[in-house]
Amino acid sequence: MTIIQELTGAKKDNENGTNVALVVGSSMENISAHGIPNIKRAQTQTRRLLWVCAFLVSFSVCVWQIVSLLNAYYARQITTNMDIKSVTSLVFPAITICNMNGMRYSYIKTQSELNKSLTTIALKERNKYQDWGDTNLENHEIYFDMINVVTEHAAALPYKDREITGHNLSEAMLSCTFNGYPCLPSNFTYNYNYLYGNCYTFNDGKNFPVVNSTRAGPLYGLTLEMDIKQNDYIEDIQPAAGLKIVVHDQTEMPFPEDQGVTVTPGTETSIAIYK
Repeated sequence: MTIIQELTGAKKDNENGTNVALVVGSSMENISAHGIPNIKRAQTQTRRLLWVCAFLVSFSVCVWQIVSLLNAYYARQITTNMDIKSVTSLVFPAITICNMNGMRYSYIKTQSELNKSLTTIALKERNKYQDWGDTNLENHEIYFDMINVVTEHAAALPYKDREITGHNLSEAMLSCTFNGYPCLPSNFTYNYNYLYGNCYTFNDGKNFPVVNSTRAGPLYGLTLEMDIKQNDYIEDIQPAAGLKIVVHDQTEMPFPEDQGVTVTPGTETSIAIYK
């Protein structure tokens, strides 16, 4: 009885092993992974061994590439691609010009209340330069008091009337050329800045179509000769003299108090940009 049971169990184990081998062999022949079906179809042990080696090498290279890609991804590297194109014409930027003197002294003299307020502040006892041995940190700088008075006076005026408080472009601009051709004050758009007063923008695309630049160099850009009217400055309000120039895109609002280049009088200044 025991012998019969052992023979029956061995037969079942043999049948199970055969079934497993058939399932594995069938799966190897029908699997989509390249190389594995050829291991099963190989007629000799040598060919089978070669296919096993080829599959293992290919699988190892695949794993190595996946690991390399994951390492590169988690390294958070930044790649910048630059594409340089040569074009014959570029859009010329907008140029905003502001006289650093926001309010003319000749205008202030016509405003009795404003002139009185500024005179009162200017008469306060103070030293021209800081006394480091006797500094009161609670005293507000007089310069800011005068700026506030001027700013509040201009803010109370209608926007269209603020231009008379500062320097007018028609009087300040002595000559203007763009690309060798004359330009006029009417080619500039007026806007008011709280700190610098009257500002004028060339090529903003509002009153005239946006112009293009076809050549590089100082002869083919915007050339201006300006009179800043320095005798109409008030030192306590604006101790520096000159212009504030902002080069910007037509879609951007210029902020000369935070951006731009300061151009001093009595000098020739060139501003070059590239796109």
